[in-house]
Amino acid sequence: MTSASVGHPDLSVACSPQGALHALSLGDLTRAEAIIDKGLKNQPDDLQWIRCKMELLSRQGFFTMALTLAEQLLQRGVNDPALLHTLARLKVSLGALKEGLSILDDLRPYGLFGDPPIKTSAPLWQGESLSGKTICVATEGGVGDVVCFARFALDLARRGAKVIVATYPPLFQLLKTIPGIQFLVDREATDKVHFDLWVPALSLPRLLKLNSMDICGKPYMQVDPKIKQKWRYMVTDPRPRVGLCWQGRKEFVEDNLRSISATLLSPLLGNTSVAWYKAQLFEGANTLDHPHLIDLTYHLTCPDQLAGFISNLDLLISVDTGPAHIAGALGTPIWLLNRFFGWITFSSPNPHLRSLEEAAPKINQQALWYDSMDIYTQTRFGRWDEPLEAVQQNIVTWAKAIQDKQHVQRNFRPLNDFLSKGSYHGTESTGLS
Repeated sequence: MTSASVGHPDLSVACSPQGALHALSLGDLTRAEAIIDKGLKNQPDDLQWIRCKMELLSRQGFFTMALTLAEQLLQRGVNDPALLHTLARLKVSLGALKEGLSILDDLRPYGLFGDPPIKTSAPLWQGESLSGKTICVATEGGVGDVVCFARFALDLARRGAKVIVATYPPLFQLLKTIPGIQFLVDREATDKVHFDLWVPALSLPRLLKLNSMDICGKPYMQVDPKIKQKWRYMVTDPRPRVGLCWQGRKEFVEDNLRSISATLLSPLLGNTSVAWYKAQLFEGANTLDHPHLIDLTYHLTCPDQLAGFISNLDLLISVDTGPAHIAGALGTPIWLLNRFFGWITFSSPNPHLRSLEEAAPKINQQALWYDSMDIYTQTRFGRWDEPLEAVQQNIVTWAKAIQDKQHVQRNFRPLNDFLSKGSYHGTESTGLS
């Protein structure tokens, strides 16, 4: 047997560009940098090593330096899909949403962006007039992506279109309240429905000619009143109510980067001035067992029930996954725990910076895509300590402000009520907690 066959690492692979990219995929920037620097020292003009350096710089936060390298590679004729994918994310991170999405759209045939096309003979919408037309929007990705991009149905309706949304049936009840959507159809049955044009949902900001600063962050989704009332009777702790979500679906290619080890959240739960509710649906082995964590997830049987639950929270603290987008779409306050080089809606810690070399990124930023969202972004790739410390500090001030507000609400009675009864004989609850 060779040494490699009994489990020893193949050094020729470990010290190659493939080994460097593997280290990057694991978030081991120190090892990746050592491999890349050695490779470039020996082969300074090798295109593969230069691409590795570009990938490393993007994860270290040197976005403009990475962008320069990417463009140099393109000028030299390197045109592989992985390079273009990183280039697109860099463009988006620096505020060029339309340009970045245009590149990502070109990568659809390689399976690096969006979902497979729906079954239809209708042509793709390319931005032409929609007056009097019926257009089908094919949702893509997980629940978060579906909710996030469904907002653009209203933009299409304002252009004179009848809007059909093709998605998965469990999401019908959740999406039916979104303005602009006139009809929902199973994504697997679009060949049975007539429409004039169709469009992948993640292409809409580009085709609508929107940049990051043009995105409307106002709430655009509602909860069925009966479902909201049901959860009002279940989420009953009198303290400020905070949901906690630390793990997304494992199927997502960057889940190891966006999700947080549950053990890192234990210090948060030591704060007993708030009621902590589990908003975690897919933790797998990444479990958090804590006596202060209230678990009602047995009742979260479908997405609209999740929305009803979230609508009764005072705050959701979540990684970048479905519950975060639902909270933002509903207008529920949310603190997003965001990975350093995130997805297109939360890519940059500060969208006003042209590069992270020019100023240190702020941990806490207001989101552009959701008015009710604050983003706590890693300032170093793969490190959650600073965002979690900031959340732990801010939750104390936040909880006190909520308690003070609730105290005023519970003890406030309108002046007309005083006058109608002639006198005031102490406090009583108004049921506005």
